[in-house]
Amino acid sequence: MNKKNDQFSDIALNKIDSDGKDIYCPEPIKKEIKILPMDNQSVFKPIEEISTREELYFLVDELKEKYKPFLENLSPELKNIREIQEITEFDYRLEEGRKWKKISIPHYTGPLGEQISYYKTIFQIEDVSKEKAYFACFKGVDYIAEVFINDNFVGSHTGFFAPFEMDFSDYVKEGENTLLVKVKNDYIWMGNIDEHSGGVRFEGEKIYAATGPGYDDPAFGWHHCPPGFGICQGVQIETRSRVFINDIFVRPMVDENKAEIWLELTNADRDPRDVSISLSLYGQNFEHTVFENYEYKPCTGREYGLGDSFTEQKLIAQGLIDKPVNLFVEKGVNTFKIPVDMQDFRMWESESPFLYQLQVSVSIPEKLLDTGKSQFGMRSFTLDTDCYPKGMFYLNGRKIRLRGANTMGHEQQCVMKGDFDQLLTDLLLAKACNMNFLRLTQRPVQKEIYDLCDQIGLMTQTDMPLFGVIRRGSLCELLRQTEEMERLVRNNPSNILITYINEPFPNASNKPHRHLKRDEMEEYFKMADSIVKMCNPDRVIKHVDGDYDPPSECLPDNHCYNMWYNGHGLDMGKLVKGHWQYVKTGWNYACGEFGVEGLEDASVMRKYYPESWMVEENGVWHPGKIVGAQSRNFHFLFYKTQEKMEDWVEKSQIYQAEGIRIMTEAFRRDPRMVSFALHLFIDAFPSGWMKTIMDVDRNPKKGFFAYREALSPLLVSLRSDRTRYYSGDTVNVEALICNDTNRDDGSLKLQYFIKKSEEILTSGSISAVLTDCSVDYQGSIRILAPSVDVRDKIEIHLGLKEDDKIISSTSLSIDIFPKREASNTYKIWGYDRYKTNKIARIYNFNIDNYLQNPDLILIEDFSDFKDKEEDILKAVRQGSILIFLELEPGEYKLAESFVKVQESSMMPIHFVSIDDKSNLKEHFYENDFRFWYEPEEDLIKPIIYSTFTTEDFYPLLASGNTNENGEWDSALALGGNEYGEGKIFISQLDLSTRLETNPVAEKLFRLLMES
Repeated sequence: MNKKNDQFSDIALNKIDSDGKDIYCPEPIKKEIKILPMDNQSVFKPIEEISTREELYFLVDELKEKYKPFLENLSPELKNIREIQEITEFDYRLEEGRKWKKISIPHYTGPLGEQISYYKTIFQIEDVSKEKAYFACFKGVDYIAEVFINDNFVGSHTGFFAPFEMDFSDYVKEGENTLLVKVKNDYIWMGNIDEHSGGVRFEGEKIYAATGPGYDDPAFGWHHCPPGFGICQGVQIETRSRVFINDIFVRPMVDENKAEIWLELTNADRDPRDVSISLSLYGQNFEHTVFENYEYKPCTGREYGLGDSFTEQKLIAQGLIDKPVNLFVEKGVNTFKIPVDMQDFRMWESESPFLYQLQVSVSIPEKLLDTGKSQFGMRSFTLDTDCYPKGMFYLNGRKIRLRGANTMGHEQQCVMKGDFDQLLTDLLLAKACNMNFLRLTQRPVQKEIYDLCDQIGLMTQTDMPLFGVIRRGSLCELLRQTEEMERLVRNNPSNILITYINEPFPNASNKPHRHLKRDEMEEYFKMADSIVKMCNPDRVIKHVDGDYDPPSECLPDNHCYNMWYNGHGLDMGKLVKGHWQYVKTGWNYACGEFGVEGLEDASVMRKYYPESWMVEENGVWHPGKIVGAQSRNFHFLFYKTQEKMEDWVEKSQIYQAEGIRIMTEAFRRDPRMVSFALHLFIDAFPSGWMKTIMDVDRNPKKGFFAYREALSPLLVSLRSDRTRYYSGDTVNVEALICNDTNRDDGSLKLQYFIKKSEEILTSGSISAVLTDCSVDYQGSIRILAPSVDVRDKIEIHLGLKEDDKIISSTSLSIDIFPKREASNTYKIWGYDRYKTNKIARIYNFNIDNYLQNPDLILIEDFSDFKDKEEDILKAVRQGSILIFLELEPGEYKLAESFVKVQESSMMPIHFVSIDDKSNLKEHFYENDFRFWYEPEEDLIKPIIYSTFTTEDFYPLLASGNTNENGEWDSALALGGNEYGEGKIFISQLDLSTRLETNPVAEKLFRLLMES
């Protein structure tokens, strides 16, 4: 895969336009520095976190036992009077195909793009009665379904996630009946490729984002994005009464100790029906009867218009002025809102998800027409916009921060396969990872998933399937599907939040003739809000997830992939420091996506991958053979190129864990970050989207455990921009407690110690400062770096202690180098500018413009070289060292060599690797050239901003960049060349401001000068 075909890395290069907008970039929260005291009595044993599959699944088994009672249904059995036939098999063919084949439902497949398929089956109706209604019921068909019964068209539906049904009473016949479903697919609004497009994206009319259940095809179906199609959920033929229950929604009103039943009854006939409604309310997963057989007679009060004296006098004359109006079930849908008292109710909580079950019976005298039931939970979920900053979540009146992951297909596949044991395990794996919610990314999912989340107390966010753009001329269809989404999830207490669009692009993705611009999109948000609130007045809404065109009227959300799409959103050094992206002034914010790719285990690859993906060339394998994988391209920016599959897996998973830990802890340390979701959780297929932290066989990657630790509800965190010091330097590290609980007591102790090898250098403790669901800076650990003769390290340990038990611990490793050697006096052929240069001061350069035999020639401005090229090259031939520092992008001729310098295609880079054949391997560790501290800005800054390619220079430090074809390949950050008796080096590393504070940078520069 090359860069020009990688849609998602291209999206990552988007920039936010801030001109004229009420947005700003949050900076680190100012703190009053305090130095933590040392008492030399506070050493503790750090927590041993779980790190193996076996340990993880032991924890999952414990969670299964914990939530087992909440999975029970203790409500009385409700009589069902509908006759239901499950349709599990169809004959199937594509429109261009001639042969039918048997398939099972659910069925989801390709090909992609403009496609038509047919599903047909035969079902039996024994006795046809005009007193009955006959419905074909679909839980979900992707995308356009046209339904025919006995060759008669009975209706159509557009969408892929919502249930729908068709009344075929006019066409039913006794005995054999035929059901035919014509299913149409299309390209999506944002455009997608298909099997024959050659990588070209075509746009269509399908409302779809970039996620789905996928299908078993390694080239197109495994990847999480294919907009396939089919009858993807269950199908039933139902015989029911002509008056029946259409929907039951129970609205919890916890502040009033009440609930409100919204009961929808449908009449298939034109004649109004006078019905009786019986209601019973039970505990579903606990034994309790709230009320039983409560008879409700539909009626309303009688009102007349303001100033309508004629109607008023008429009602008085008829004796009806104070009499109620009986309500009948008329043709179509009728909605009755019935308030009920809920005194002493049990609250739905994440740890104790108590559920109720409402049972409804509808009858006429001496005849039961229909029954129905609905599970619900008593809970409140709100977003406070009166606080400052605005935007704090509350669950049942208590602050809560949402910590979770994105899902893309694994849970949908479980339902489609009927594997509900695996679904339960998957959802409990999220809880075992310390997550409290899942972002059901860019699409609603099957109701079975929401129901199970209800039962185990796992919160969810549901998204409309919109990505980037909204098509002109399709607004009404979009609003209709928005209503369908809310109706699908409104009864589930687990679903606490909805969003409308993922990553909207500025200027309608530069196609304003086809898509809505942002001001027009905001009008959709307003209309959608109204529709959603009509369906559920208590719904919390976040308009946008990942906003490239802010601001929105709701909680701001930005996506951030700076540890993978290098620098995306904001540079990782600024994130670690406490900065954030553009958000609306005065608001908290969220990060709906962040993540790092980690390859699947080699055992998974060998088990599932096509042979063509596994082929080695000259004994070398690389992940670019995997469809959709990005590691071949982007690993250059983060870790060293490997040769063997097992090594690629190990390096990628180690880096994924590191990136996840760094980003998650940075988010946890920011009290303004109220929600974030890692991209991604579990892979639905063997290579669906390898940012997952668990593969298709449910093997946890290292990133799973890193995320789990970083999500500890009470987390101690050590923050430092600098991790390399000379002996005698002052080491300064911030200590914080990130509290996602509602504890704010003073009973906890913060302990810390510093050790070198097994020697404890110092230690201390204080009473911990703890604020309800917030972040508290505890103080800074400050010591002098110990004296060392050779490179060594110290470890700083931080722990939170309750009674006699450490409940959270962390550590930070600091490299210590011997004191910098006194500089020799180097003879340098230089220019007046170097007399005030930091490099000149550090190394005591003796600068002479006319020196005939210089030790060193530094070129920071290529024009200096051009001015004296002949003299400089002569000096090099005689033994001088020539170093070019950070050449500007362009093409150069250096002696007989041609060099091309190119700006990084994926923003400035934090890592360069040591070439295997370079003698630098003798002097440095593998990761010495990453995450360098920059003293002038007091944060981590990139190492290189550009790379170079040349055929003549031997590599010393390597990176990667795109070539003229847009394909990623290796490129140089530092290279050298023999020239006569001397040497020429080109270094694109940003060295000048780092030599006094970074022993690695200083040692490298000294090695170049003395080579």
